[in-house]
Amino acid sequence: MRTRKLSARAAACGALLLGISTLLAACGGSSSASTLEGPEEAVAVYKQRCMQCHGDALQGLMGPESNLQKVGERLSKEDIVNMINNGGNRMPAQRNIDPEDIDKVAEWLAGKK
Repeated sequence: MRTRKLSARAAACGALLLGISTLLAACGGSSSASTLEGPEEAVAVYKQRCMQCHGDALQGLMGPESNLQKVGERLSKEDIVNMINNGGNRMPAQRNIDPEDIDKVAEWLAGKK
């Protein structure tokens, strides 16, 4: 009798844990990792130098103009390089980034359409 009671309790706990984990997975939303997929070096520079204003999912944290999720629809690679180097609107010029890194980030972002 004690064995059956313990098994029923274990089954109930297992079902409860399964239900909770399913609920948490459903509420988790989309992962920002998929948004930041791209060339490893470009993503690394973005995370280090851009993410604090442009967000962990390119969503922009400084107003709508800082959203980069579809930046390639409105800016070319050259425009993005110019914006990084010289700033614009509320974005300050980023003078301390290696030009090769700027080029990699700009190429990656220009493909966001």
